[in-house]
Amino acid sequence: MQPQDKTPRNKTGLVLALSGGGAAGLAHVGVLQILAENSIPVRAVAGSSIGAEIGAFFAGGMPMNELEKLATTMDWKLTLQLFMPDLPTGGLVSGRKIIDYLNKELGAHRIEDLAMGFAAVMTDLETGEHVFACQPGMPEAR
Repeated sequence: MQPQDKTPRNKTGLVLALSGGGAAGLAHVGVLQILAENSIPVRAVAGSSIGAEIGAFFAGGMPMNELEKLATTMDWKLTLQLFMPDLPTGGLVSGRKIIDYLNKELGAHRIEDLAMGFAAVMTDLETGEHVFACQPGMPEAR
C-alpha cells in the first residue's frame, strides 16, 4: 500500500524496524537517543507492538526528552490493562483502550502528514494475516 504523500520527505537516512516486547521499548528509546545525539537521520520507522508505539511517538515528533520520560515513568501495570482481553467485542482485544491512550499521548496525527514514513505491523487474529498500517489516521490506522 503506497501512502498518498503530499509532504516532501527526507529521502536519506535510516529506515528503522522496531520490534515488539515490552522491555524492547526502552531499548528503542535509547537507540533513538543515540541516533539523535550523533545527528544520524532517520527517514522512516516501522514497528510492531511496543515498537509501533515508540515509532509512532518518534514519527509524530515527540521530543526525545519527552519520549524518554514517557518510557521511563510509565506504569507498566496500568499499561498491561490496555491489553486485557475484551471478549464482548468478539476479539481477544478490541483495541479501544489502546487507541484512547495513544490519542491522548499522540494527538490527532495522520500517518501521511508525518515528516517521516511510518508503518505499524499487526496480525489479523481472525485470518492470521499480517496487516500493514501505513496510510490512514494514527492511531486508528486500518
